[in-house]
Amino acid sequence: MEWLEQILPQLRLPGRYTGGEVNSVRKDPGRVDCRLVLAYPDLYEIGMSYLGLQVLYQAVNREPDLWAERVFAPDRDLERQLQAAGRRLFSLESRTPLADFDIVGFTRQHELNDLDILAMLRLGGIPVRSCERTDAHPLVLLGGPGASHPEPLAEALDAVFVGDGERALVELARLVGELRRGRAGRRRILEELARQPGVYVPSLYRPRYSAAGDYLGLEPVGDVPAVVRRRLEPDLDELPAPDQPLVAQVQTVHDRLAVEIQRGCTRGCRFCQAGMINRPTRQRSPAGVLRLLRRGLASSGHDEVSLLSLSAGDHPCLVELLELITSEPGHPVAASLPSLRAETLTTR
Repeated sequence: MEWLEQILPQLRLPGRYTGGEVNSVRKDPGRVDCRLVLAYPDLYEIGMSYLGLQVLYQAVNREPDLWAERVFAPDRDLERQLQAAGRRLFSLESRTPLADFDIVGFTRQHELNDLDILAMLRLGGIPVRSCERTDAHPLVLLGGPGASHPEPLAEALDAVFVGDGERALVELARLVGELRRGRAGRRRILEELARQPGVYVPSLYRPRYSAAGDYLGLEPVGDVPAVVRRRLEPDLDELPAPDQPLVAQVQTVHDRLAVEIQRGCTRGCRFCQAGMINRPTRQRSPAGVLRLLRRGLASSGHDEVSLLSLSAGDHPCLVELLELITSEPGHPVAASLPSLRAETLTTR
């Protein structure tokens, strides 16, 4: 894309848009059955700090028949350039416009992402409303913590996934790829998706109201589940996890290796959404954490690891884990615990 090379000197941080990071994945588009782009509705340096993006990127790209690329919300300088030149927002790996993918998968971290999701659709050449899309357009999928309450964005979404996505995204991408290659229409693809665990298709449900006009809930239209139940993975050690993390081109918010040691939380704080939607609590074993740490450090060059959890001190093997990490031979490793409750501190 010669146009991009020409405008890069005019951008404040051109490394946000060039791709080519260490451990990024390139594939032959003609040899994969489904192409999806993982869309993070915020700036590159924020999205590249998000472990969930790394997890899904590597989980999908392990599969030879699937290819996951990335796109982040552009800063105002690139947005102006795109609009002035009549260009579309593109992926980092192949610089493909968003409208040319099979799936555009957004993560919704919080409600402030909503306007960026709509802006990225518009910049990518995708109609903002789902009802205006044709069979030629990609499916717009929403995930992340904000997928638990997607109704404010429902008219813009083709499907919403609720729950643990490491295995589910691979399955959904493979299903969409098979159906699109088989010339299935958009309606049929959405109906098939709606039958998968954890998938909500807004266009296949309608609201119910009382005689007084009070909202009573959603009811299905056609042969789809009346209740969408989140997808739950019971064992973290059995899940694909990033052992070859992407190394960003520019300084990120969290510039270190991240390893998830625990999902969910035992505390039940009523103000904490993450503690509620990620129940039950599941731990990764010390051996599993150490394996990811060794591979991640070797493939990335990081010298600091962040042990991620909603409450790291509640991990039953935390002390053992820290002793193993700090005694690793040949490589001084600094460990950080970004979420630690004071009452879980010990003298060791």
